[in-house]
Amino acid sequence: RATSYQSAFFSMRAICNLLGCTILHDKAFNKYYQFDLWTPTRNRRLKGITESDFRIAVHLRPNPRHIGYWSIFNRLICATKIDNKIWPYTLIDPIKKIMTDKFIKQRNNLHYKSSYWIFSDLLKCDNNESLEELSEIFTSGNSWTEENEIHFDVLLALQLLRMGTLLLNNIGESNPLIKLESSSILSWIEDIRELESFVAIGSTG
Repeated sequence: RATSYQSAFFSMRAICNLLGCTILHDKAFNKYYQFDLWTPTRNRRLKGITESDFRIAVHLRPNPRHIGYWSIFNRLICATKIDNKIWPYTLIDPIKKIMTDKFIKQRNNLHYKSSYWIFSDLLKCDNNESLEELSEIFTSGNSWTEENEIHFDVLLALQLLRMGTLLLNNIGESNPLIKLESSSILSWIEDIRELESFVAIGSTG
């Protein structure tokens, strides 16, 4: 589960970067800077041909920690208009309704609460849990129900990987280099699916 959370966290940061908002850490002075590439310009005068409606804004901010990154992500997906053909509403709307602290809850409990365990029994563990089964939960639209609480971080990782891939694939339509990267990711996902099937066959043989 901790690995699933890490996957979700890095996917979330990649999506924020693609949407034009990123946070950089100046390790020399231990300062954090937030870059917003789509800040509306304040100057209302008539623009020249080469001028843009947007500017790059840089903000000095405190250490965002995990909760800060998720807060930015939540605000971005709620405020950014993405065509339904790229990000279907059925994919995005449930994510928008998740409270920010929910994203880090399972991870924090596992890391910092010695009495916390995901399953109802210490010895109970879904060793046979497969990506195929989780994908079925994911595509059924029941990812965020209480009964699937134990799968939250895994399902979140799948969700954000899909969101990032769809967005990257769309951007790649006008950029050959990005298109190549997007194709490589899709090929990797297919390889993982084949590997999962292979493991499943081997475990039942």
